[in-house]
Amino acid sequence: MGTITSGSSFTGLTQSIPVGGPYYFWITADIVSSATAGNTIIIDAMSDSDFAIASGTKSGSAAVSGTQTIVAPSVTVAAGSAVAAGNIGQNTTNNIVSTIAMTVTNAAATVNSIVFANTGTANYTDDITNYKIGRAHV
Repeated sequence: MGTITSGSSFTGLTQSIPVGGPYYFWITADIVSSATAGNTIIIDAMSDSDFAIASGTKSGSAAVSGTQTIVAPSVTVAAGSAVAAGNIGQNTTNNIVSTIAMTVTNAAATVNSIVFANTGTANYTDDITNYKIGRAHV
């Protein structure tokens, strides 16, 4: 319906509202990934003078919004499904050797790296071509 990238007004709207109602409008905010956690967004109360209509009269007010607090993602890392000990055939690919579970709350998170230790008797330069990481949501 309308987008603003700075300031705090929507102008040039042509939203027709038929007789009846109430009809609801909502204001949304897109938050950048580098936003400061702890900062807040509050839309102050609006009165009839904050709205323009093409014709007729207007009256009333809209209450202040609730305080919205910007939060950083929270990621909890845990063991995934157990990978049972077993055999891996020579010349095979995509053998699952470990799983990790990550639960994300508050906001989407971006995984930038995963570090793991190699132990065992395999020669990691001659026995293994590469490691891969996959992702699934269950």
